[in-house]
Amino acid sequence: MPLLIVHGASDRVTAPSGSRDLVARAGHADRTLRIYDGLYHDVLHDPGGERVAADIIAWLDAHTGGPAVAFEPPPGGPLAGDRAPSALAIELDVRGEHTDAHDGATAGLRLRFATGRAVGYTGGVDLRAGYLDGGRYEVDGHLLGLAARHGGATLALTAGLGIGGLRGASATHLPIELALEASLGPTRVLARAGLGWRLGGARYPGDAFGLADEATGLVGLRLGRDVGYWGRVRAGAGPFIALTYRNLGGTDVWGVALGGELWGGN
Repeated sequence: MPLLIVHGASDRVTAPSGSRDLVARAGHADRTLRIYDGLYHDVLHDPGGERVAADIIAWLDAHTGGPAVAFEPPPGGPLAGDRAPSALAIELDVRGEHTDAHDGATAGLRLRFATGRAVGYTGGVDLRAGYLDGGRYEVDGHLLGLAARHGGATLALTAGLGIGGLRGASATHLPIELALEASLGPTRVLARAGLGWRLGGARYPGDAFGLADEATGLVGLRLGRDVGYWGRVRAGAGPFIALTYRNLGGTDVWGVALGGELWGGN
């Protein structure tokens, strides 16, 4: 017969996100949640703590043969201090790549941020540098995006601006990407497909499947189960391996990526 006491928002301390989840997970049908707005951490000794002590005594009396006591229900809707739903994914990888004429290796950093519990904004940045028919770097800013989230799965469509790549350091393009990430038992599935169109710089000798100047794809698995933490928070981390493909103006670039990913969201 648990009694859960949660302090409310103050100017320095906020109520924990997902406080009602604690009640649902308490494991007993007879449970009471009390939220004390304005208290800090040591609720029995903060100014106003006497009402906390009185409520505890009344609750214990009611469960040991004393008179029944009725507590007002907690307020509906989000609590003050509840964090807005969001998710963050960080990847670091090293990639070996092969074309008919050249072999190379690159290293990359990928960041993605999403807001909204079901549907919301997403964006991020991709950085990559290394050697492929000469020294290369690429920077893609995915500034516009929409993500649908359910549990540990995210489906996102993003677009933005990029610079660098096989056409030279000052070449620019417009990339779009469709990405899916989802928990699958002790692993996390990574799947992506993208297209890119030249904005400035040298032209490619051909195109990618008649659809764009560039096409990209990645399919991989991250090892490591996503785990539920406080309230609605889930997170996971681990190494991943992926097969990659790029078509750059008609040139096929195949690769294998090895890296690590950290993901978390609420």
